[in-house]
Amino acid sequence: PRCTIRIEMEGLSIPHMELKASQRECIGHRGRCFDVSVRGRGVTALAATASEDGSARIWRVGTGEHVGAVAHVQDEVLRVAWAPTVVEDACGSTLLATAGADGDVRVWRGGGDGWDPAKATCLRTLRHAAQGSARPEQVYGCAWSSCGDAYGAWLLTAAGDEAIAWDVHAGAPARRWTVASRGT
Repeated sequence: PRCTIRIEMEGLSIPHMELKASQRECIGHRGRCFDVSVRGRGVTALAATASEDGSARIWRVGTGEHVGAVAHVQDEVLRVAWAPTVVEDACGSTLLATAGADGDVRVWRGGGDGWDPAKATCLRTLRHAAQGSARPEQVYGCAWSSCGDAYGAWLLTAAGDEAIAWDVHAGAPARRWTVASRGT
C-alpha cells in the first residue's frame, strides 16, 4: 500500500497558508500514514508525516515536494510533532519529534532554518517505559509544550496508562502521570 497525503483547499479558507492550488498530493511512504504535523506558514510551510513503513517524511506544503525523511530504525512511526518557534529560536534549528511503536521517541535537528536532509541528525532518543519497567510501550501521543526545560519546552508523550513530560535537554522525564484503570 502507498500513503497519499492530500491537502484539500476547496471550500476551506486558510489565509495564513497562502496556497493557490486546490490541493497538493504527496506520494512517498510505502505504508499507511498515522499522523501529520505542520510547521510554518505560507509557501515555506513544512508537513511531517508518520508511517508504518518506519519513516517520517518531510514535505513542502505549498508544492508537495518531498524534502527528506528520517528513519525510526526498528518499527512504525506513530506520531510526529514539530517543536514550537520558541524552542527552535533557543536552539537555532528546526526540531522534529517522532514517536514509534518500539517505545522510542526521537528528537531530530533539521540543520538550520527549515529542513536540510543532509544535515538532519538524531539529537536524542527517549525510551517511553512505565516507571519501574524496562519494557517499552507503543507511543500514541507526542506533543510539545512551550514551558519547561532550558530550551523553553517539554516534550510530552503518552503510552499505555502513562504520560511523560520530558526534559529534552537532560534526556529524562521531568513529570509522570499515571491513569489508573477504574474497570468500567
